Parts: sequence; C-alpha cells; structure tokens
Amino acid sequence: MVGGSDQNPEAPDSDETREAGGACSPILAVVKPRAPGPGERIENTLANPARLMHFFLGLRLGAGVIGRPIRDPESGKVVTYPPDKFLVQLLQMLRHAERLLKQGLGGRPALEARVEATVKVHDLLEWATRSMVLRSGGDTANPLVVTQQVADSATELARLGRKIRIFAAEETAAPRGEGNVNQQPREPAPATAEVVAPAGMLSAADLAAMHGVPPEPLRKRLERFRRQHLDGGWHEVTDRRPREPKYLYDPRAVEPILSGLKSS
Repeated sequence: MVGGSDQNPEAPDSDETREAGGACSPILAVVKPRAPGPGERIENTLANPARLMHFFLGLRLGAGVIGRPIRDPESGKVVTYPPDKFLVQLLQMLRHAERLLKQGLGGRPALEARVEATVKVHDLLEWATRSMVLRSGGDTANPLVVTQQVADSATELARLGRKIRIFAAEETAAPRGEGNVNQQPREPAPATAEVVAPAGMLSAADLAAMHGVPPEPLRKRLERFRRQHLDGGWHEVTDRRPREPKYLYDPRAVEPILSGLKSS
C-alpha cells in the first residue's frame, strides 16, 4: 500500500491487552496511537517514492512501464495506472522530502546520509520533471518507462531514510554518563506544526512547463484566480525555502485557465 502503515497485524498482544483478559477476551483495552517522531517521519517520507513506484508497477520495484495494462496481484483484475498521476504524486513527495532534509535532522553524524539522500532526491526530481515536460509535448496516453537506475535511486533513498532515523534517535536520546553528576539530559526541541500541501498540487512554473503555455501570462491569471477563489483550488506554502514556490495549484481547478492560454 502506498504511504505505508505503522500497524503490524501479527504483533504479539500488548501488556494492556493481556491485562484486559488476553486476545480472546471480549474486553480489549483501547491504546492511544503514538504520533510518529521526527526520525520516523523522515524515514517514511524518504521511503514514499519507492512505495509509490512499487504500487504503480504492480507491487514490484524495478525497471518497468507505467501506463500499460497489468494484472493486479491482489485483486487479479487487469488495471492500467495513469503515468501522469504517478508523476504528479512523485513530484509532490520529492519536494516534501527535500524540505525535510534541509532541516538537519540527525545532526552532524547524519550529515553524510543527508547529503547522499539529497543527491538521490534531486536525481529523481530531475527525472520526474523531465518526464512530465516531455509528456506535455506529446501523447499523454503513452506509457512511462521506469529505468532500473530510477528504481535503484528510489530504493537507495529509502535505505538512507532508515539510516537518518537511527542517527536522529541517537541525537534525541538523553546522554548517559556514569558518575558524572554535572551531565544533564538534553532539552527536547520544541515541536513545530508542519503544513503540507495536498497531494497533486503544482507550482505555476510546473503547470506552464507541463502544458506548454507562457509562464508570465499564466502567473497573472493565477493571481486573479487566487483573489476570486479564496475557498480552495490553491495552497500557500508558509514554510518554503529560498527559490521554492509560494503558491501551489490544483491542476483540475485551473484547467480552464490553461485551456484558455493554449487556445490564445
């Protein structure tokens, strides 16, 4: 499943369940789910591109083609996954991963892993953006070829996410000194709420490149669109980094604008 899950259906009964009468008891204790920590969050984020490829390639990860009919291993039905939907979701995941990597999670020990992960993210971003641009100028019904190199980059990115999580856990753990009364536990960093744009939203530059329309007229029309649609169809990125877009748009909501520029 895309996105993963922290639940393990085969995990042994917890202490709370045993105290309530065991797995066969009709009375089960309700355990409040634990929110993922920063390390788990970046591990999941860096693993998401591989999970997405795994799903769109028919529950396998490697060289393959997205957009051709395949037999779903779970349902047995013949399905065709749209390549453009895959690329939009992949770009969204990679931009989110790029933002998290810039936060310096794991401190200096994780620096090498973060640098390697950033390179992999940029490689995948370049491939996905180039693929989107090439498809916008041709037949969007054509399948999308995923090379072994691209699949390997996604797999390696997931591995680096696990590595950074380990460093982050060590960084946030309280130091343990034997006989040192002056050693104090570290103060946990204050939690910050992170607002993530809905999946599938794109910047004005991405929309212009995908649909082959002039960027400046599109930007001006999108400004009017934001003033006229205060209730949705666009998202303001409040935690953006330098040179990152401030506004993202739902391609379906701005389709009339794109169609108008294409015909003009």
